[in-house]
Amino acid sequence: MEKRIKKRRMKEMLRKEERGVEIGERWSGGERQLYNVVSGVIKRGGIMVLDEPTNAVDVELKSELLEVIEEERKNKECIIIISHDKEVFGMFDETINV
Repeated sequence: MEKRIKKRRMKEMLRKEERGVEIGERWSGGERQLYNVVSGVIKRGGIMVLDEPTNAVDVELKSELLEVIEEERKNKECIIIISHDKEVFGMFDETINV
């Protein structure tokens, strides 16, 4: 059930774009973040780069995004996450501090 809800939410995001509602128009920061992650998941490249994927999202959406990223680890050779969010650090196999 939960996965169906997430898939439906992601499909809604993609339909918004198809209807011509540009990412900058009337989209919240969280919606933009979700769209960017979903776009990275859909594209079949081996590497995905996420810059602050949990920035500007509410707690519920953050949880969804982290689940999507965790699931996608199985399909990507490498996921690079740039983040200041310490809750995300546990997902990393390797951490580079700058």
